[in-house]
Amino acid sequence: MNNKPQLYNIGKQLLEQFQLKNNRFFFEFNDKNIESDESIKDFIVNNLNIPFQNDSIDIIYKQIPENGITYHIDDCILITKKYEPTYNKGRFIKISENKYLYFNNRFNKLPQKTIIFYLSTYGDDFTGGILRLCDDFEIKPKKYTGIVLDSREVHMVTQIKNGIRNIILVKIY
Repeated sequence: MNNKPQLYNIGKQLLEQFQLKNNRFFFEFNDKNIESDESIKDFIVNNLNIPFQNDSIDIIYKQIPENGITYHIDDCILITKKYEPTYNKGRFIKISENKYLYFNNRFNKLPQKTIIFYLSTYGDDFTGGILRLCDDFEIKPKKYTGIVLDSREVHMVTQIKNGIRNIILVKIY
């Protein structure tokens, strides 16, 4: 019997279906790159070569909760429908006969990229808090490094055992 949550298995399906691993990459930055929302946007365009519309980006400063975060896709819920959706088709991904991922956000579209700027270091500032992707790839964050992911990637963060794990999360729609 598989003890992994349903969304983990869906994540494995999405990895293969959309070749999501091909969209991951790591980067480094410094304090000047994250002084303001504008400097973050400039860094994304000029250093990561990711274009976006100014009205299609969210920048979120956050701490990961102590209990971590279970497997999920940002801005997404798993729904069951008897019939294939006839409205907002661009916000659905079909998973099986009557199961769909539905992306619900203020932009009314699928998110494209998730960018994480790490502001604390695993082992120095906190323990626990490991980012785990559905291919069991794990990231132990290091300050001034970051990762770009396809926003359809299912992921989780393990429980924080001590300390504080700070990030800047950027979603591009």
